[in-house]
Amino acid sequence: MPTVNKKERLLRLALKIFAEKGFGKTTISEIANAAGIREAGIYQYFKSKEDLLFNIPVSITEFIVDDLTAHLDGLAGAANKVRQLILFYLDFMEKNPAYATIILFDLRGNRRFYDSPAYTSFRRFNQVVMRILNEGVKSGAFRQDVRPSLIKNMIFGTMDHIILSWLVFNRPQRLIQLAGELGDLILNAIQPDKPQAPVGAVRDGDAQWGINKRQAILKAAESHFARKGYAKTKIADIARSLNIGEATIYESFKSKQDILFNIPTLMSEPLIDYTAGYLQRNFQAEILLRRFVQHYLSYLQSNRNYLTILIFELKSNRQFYHSSSYQSFKRYNDELIKILQKGRADNLFSDQISIYLCRHLIFGSVDHMALTWLLFDSAPSLLDQVDELIKLLMQAVGRF
Repeated sequence: MPTVNKKERLLRLALKIFAEKGFGKTTISEIANAAGIREAGIYQYFKSKEDLLFNIPVSITEFIVDDLTAHLDGLAGAANKVRQLILFYLDFMEKNPAYATIILFDLRGNRRFYDSPAYTSFRRFNQVVMRILNEGVKSGAFRQDVRPSLIKNMIFGTMDHIILSWLVFNRPQRLIQLAGELGDLILNAIQPDKPQAPVGAVRDGDAQWGINKRQAILKAAESHFARKGYAKTKIADIARSLNIGEATIYESFKSKQDILFNIPTLMSEPLIDYTAGYLQRNFQAEILLRRFVQHYLSYLQSNRNYLTILIFELKSNRQFYHSSSYQSFKRYNDELIKILQKGRADNLFSDQISIYLCRHLIFGSVDHMALTWLLFDSAPSLLDQVDELIKLLMQAVGRF
């Protein structure tokens, strides 16, 4: 068998096993046994298990780029190309759930992947997308007061958020069914010449932290996890930083994973309280939505350690979505849904929009903005793009 075929066969087997078990729980010996070879046979092609993981999407992503380019060829107009991009991407992910799984759970949150040679194929994909968006801005089809890179983050953040829900909760049953409606929502957001109300300032207050033992442990762990990564942090490191024994930590938490999963419970409370407080004051839904987005981005920027853990450790952890701690995310999500429902009830937001899709649009956009900010320092501040993001979101949900 030619060398290239052996290598591709190993990549296909690894893709299947990683998707089923997760990268962390898979061993090289399992992949070797599935391939009917010794472990040494794998190391002829890959330096490590991580190198094997990083190489899995290369040929697949190259195929995606070539196939997408072929689908776009001959299409007139940037808006039609955006619709085709969304349709193509959701359709491909639905037909290739193993690929979608390792992208969102094993690669998206791995900081080393973005510095690896394997990331080159994703840069090619990014270039194709940016050509479409730049064409739309240049032709006047898309608004010119918002950076194309932000539009890209909105599109892929929303799709990734939807795909994640599909993988974890089997909602929706079919990704492809949302392509048309999502295309409408995105294009409504980025079309030009739709007047916007001025963006008001928001006053932020720092979260007030208690000094009890449980919170002290969570804050110390947050710092270690953000700096070193969850996998490289030991319970002993957390205990040492607090000058306490490991046994003291186990009085409050069952395991290191229990600590990790409880961090968002602690950190979500100020977000929930802030939003619930404004909802009680019965502001217009447009003001509430602006404040929600402004405050969320401001809070994430002010709590960079938490943001780092959220993006790199929690969102890519399959077990987290089935933990009791995930309920804090759902409660914050419920506050956003109340705002969107109020906007529709008050006839301020379009009754044609899907609240389900709008939720993914908002949280997905923020996730991708945050990922780009953490990895590439693409802007001095997350808030540097908040006005542009709100323009897009308000236009997406507005009456049309």
